[in-house]
Amino acid sequence: MNEEELLSKLVSIDSQTHKSNKEIIEFISSFFLRLGVNPEVKNVNKNKKTFNLILKIPRTKESDMPPLILSGHTDTVMISNEEQLLPEVRNGVLFGRGACDMKAGLTSIMLACKDYLKEKERSKDVYVIFTSDEEGSGEGIIKLCKDFSLNERADIIVAEPTNNNLFIGQKSCLDLELIFNGERMHSSMLQPNNLNKNAILNATSFINKVMELLQSEYQGYDELFGYTSFNVGTILSEGAPNIVPDKCIIKINIRANPNYNIDEIQDKVLRIAERIDPKVKIKILFKGDSFMTSKESRIINKILNSCKCDLKYKWAWTEASYLSKYGDVVIFGPGNPEYAHKNNEQVKISDIEMFRKIYFTLMTK
Repeated sequence: MNEEELLSKLVSIDSQTHKSNKEIIEFISSFFLRLGVNPEVKNVNKNKKTFNLILKIPRTKESDMPPLILSGHTDTVMISNEEQLLPEVRNGVLFGRGACDMKAGLTSIMLACKDYLKEKERSKDVYVIFTSDEEGSGEGIIKLCKDFSLNERADIIVAEPTNNNLFIGQKSCLDLELIFNGERMHSSMLQPNNLNKNAILNATSFINKVMELLQSEYQGYDELFGYTSFNVGTILSEGAPNIVPDKCIIKINIRANPNYNIDEIQDKVLRIAERIDPKVKIKILFKGDSFMTSKESRIINKILNSCKCDLKYKWAWTEASYLSKYGDVVIFGPGNPEYAHKNNEQVKISDIEMFRKIYFTLMTK
């Protein structure tokens, strides 16, 4: 299979994050089995039928070269129509759900591994890690970190689309769901001294106080990462203008640069919620740390010596922060992230070809 054929097959496999990724894992496993390598498939969620894949291509001669880990996720965001699972190529560009984020990266990794396996003398252990649920709760990478261990520090590449930029750091991410309580009553009974009976007003008070906290303690401007961001993505309540609501559900997102501790921010935010409503129900939907890799690191120097790219810092979150426990990690892969998750998601076939060569070069040097 060439780049176009392999990516077309991956895109045609429905691996939306709310579904099982069994089919795509089985296809990838069979791809490597035909090359003579036996991947290890690890169960992530038995009910959802999701899996991680771990693969090692061992070196064939003694060497002091560090291992290389190439990583990606197999799931995609939801489709808006079934046609997005029918890959289409026009003028060297492949369209389809997951084409850019991030089945292009999987394709480059798989084909680079195929090339590396043809080498009679291999001086480096190469690991391939493909996870599930990156677009969801992140339980795939959490389970991976429990199943996978290394005895030495590795060079690590997360093959997310980067538009030929090399991302060497990212913000942390915190998603929370909070259910605030009130007391259902006629609206005429709500007075200045009992506004805490209104669940929506409690939620509003919480939002305002969190904004005050972030602006006063965590809003220093960073030249690399900008400001700490705060978003209210969901507000749900039921009732009518003449009814005081007794429940309000909100979902919020906070992203902080590596100078700030996301655990500390979480603790302060939760204390604010509990002071406003001692009976508030809180659910941590997702939490991911930041990371920052030194510009002097081995992996960055190797990439800069292999190709032309610009150093950047990512405001969005990826699995790179979890993988940083195994060594120096960067985000570097085919595709333009501006097309990720869009209805016209797309990637240039030439990007995949280029990164296939880059990954192979990094395997051999």
